[in-house]
Amino acid sequence: MDLIWEKFTEWLKELLVGGIMDNLTGLFDNVNAKVAEAAGHIGSTPQAWNANIYSMIRSLSDNLILPIAGVILAFVMTLELIQLIADRNNLHDIDTWVFFKWVFKTAAAVLIVSNTWNIVMGVFDAAQQDESCAGMGTTVVMAYVRPQRFTFANVGDSRLYLFNGESLKLITRDHSFVEELVRSGVITREQAETHPQRNILMRAVGTSPFIKADTGIVEWKDGDIIMLCSDGLHGSMNIRLAEEILSSESNLLTACDRLTDAALAAGSSDNVTVVLVKNAGGIGA
Repeated sequence: MDLIWEKFTEWLKELLVGGIMDNLTGLFDNVNAKVAEAAGHIGSTPQAWNANIYSMIRSLSDNLILPIAGVILAFVMTLELIQLIADRNNLHDIDTWVFFKWVFKTAAAVLIVSNTWNIVMGVFDAAQQDESCAGMGTTVVMAYVRPQRFTFANVGDSRLYLFNGESLKLITRDHSFVEELVRSGVITREQAETHPQRNILMRAVGTSPFIKADTGIVEWKDGDIIMLCSDGLHGSMNIRLAEEILSSESNLLTACDRLTDAALAAGSSDNVTVVLVKNAGGIGA
């Protein structure tokens, strides 16, 4: 009797999941069609679509959001410099390279923050004005590292993992159609890895002039490794193999090469990009 009930439960579950998948797939296709139709009426660029709204948001970005971001960045970098000086015995034990790395990191952060609007709008405008780039978008994952914690941001399905010496932990959440199915319980994580629509994104830079990124702060310790990678790597390579490579390879550049080679050997047909950052005694390397 128990066996019959178990079989009936499995059949009913498959029936319900199949029905839900068919409906969601049809709904998603319909949404895409409606968005494409609306995009055709909106115009080639956001400036042409509604100049007043565009100017207002640009003004808010330049006169409110950017100054606040600048103040936060200045506070963070100043605090890091003070900690750097204190840790190096008031500059008596300072390594010139460590100081220049702080200067370079600060300059890169200022450049990115001050040009965020131009970067997003540049991708969006290119996708709107060139027919061959219609629907073009890109994914972004980034991290700002400090000795005790790091701050991350992501849009799309490029990921950030944290390796503690034994296992990889996924920190970011994909902005994809399949990820929403997993979160809603329609399919399992294992089914998502081979789902035919796993590359359909719900959020990407360039598909809209205004994109919300997921952000967070995570603690890490000496010896931990951050792995930032595109779906060309995490979508084709076994995570256990990545853990093995990170455990056995001390040179980060060699580890990147091995991870890339493993993804390509596994049949990856997409862009394979990987960046590794190690907490080497409280300093990202």
